[in-house]
Amino acid sequence: MFEPYRGLVWEARQTLRANGNRRLDGLEQTLIDVGAAMLLDANPGMTNNGVAHVMFELVHYWLSHRVIYVPTPLAQRLMATELDIPAISLKTPYQLFEMSFDNKLEVRPGVRIASCLVVIYPDAGLMSALHTRLKQCSDRSVDILNRLRKTDKMPYQEVEVAARTCRSFYIVYRLHDREEICQIHFRPDEHVGKSLDDVADELLAVGIPGFRPLDKEEIDVEKALCRIVFGAMCYLGTKEPEVDEWKDRCRPRLGITPKGIILGKSVKLSTGWHLRKAHWRFFKHEKFSVPYTWVHSAEINAGLKPGGQAEKSEVLPDEQPRKEPS
Repeated sequence: MFEPYRGLVWEARQTLRANGNRRLDGLEQTLIDVGAAMLLDANPGMTNNGVAHVMFELVHYWLSHRVIYVPTPLAQRLMATELDIPAISLKTPYQLFEMSFDNKLEVRPGVRIASCLVVIYPDAGLMSALHTRLKQCSDRSVDILNRLRKTDKMPYQEVEVAARTCRSFYIVYRLHDREEICQIHFRPDEHVGKSLDDVADELLAVGIPGFRPLDKEEIDVEKALCRIVFGAMCYLGTKEPEVDEWKDRCRPRLGITPKGIILGKSVKLSTGWHLRKAHWRFFKHEKFSVPYTWVHSAEINAGLKPGGQAEKSEVLPDEQPRKEPS
């Protein structure tokens, strides 16, 4: 079963239902109120990140609601893939979407990975929608302040979405059974030629004021999510990706009707323990002065069951006794 992203809209939905609002009336306005409350917060760093989450979810659930479903076999292969950030922008038809995983996906034994909300290189249309949502939250915060003032009412403020957002790779997620909402945010064009794991290590080494350091488990999840999301976008850019429409009948009602696709539905579970043969690897990019290298044989998936060719057998019917001629 695929799991939805459990973000701010999910929390608001749970609260409304607990209060007897089964029709979820006012869910959108509730999230705008949350954004307004964050703008009134005294911590600028936490406010900017929190309001960004609100804007993304408001646009996602009520203006697009695109969901990409990634089955565990494909996700496992993407997690094991070593990806370097290319010198060109990642071309994708989706700039804001939810990536949903099924409940079998584990980063390591016992550690399940959560679904996430993704923003990649927002175009002009998405930036405009984000600006509108930010303005709604800002106007609402002014209304709240003016209720407390008898005179000198505040005018509505001009707002602006940070320009660097349009070059962002942004993932918002929550670990299973954890309260905190986590985020991964960087500009790929500032890390060209580096692996996603190296970029994650660099970002974590710097640290962000107001945010607690991640533990080992959370770091593993963060790196795995980067490889899956970035790899899925690369997969969509291949010549003939396996893409099918998908409707998750277990998905709760959130915003408008979701438009879902599933990737690599026929991909099987990763191969077992085996030796990969030695081979030549060729490079097409002009930066390589020697456009090839020899890759030695390697042991793959050590510790798993041997992944040789499946044994084939055929059960023959019991031999019938031959009748003697009469």
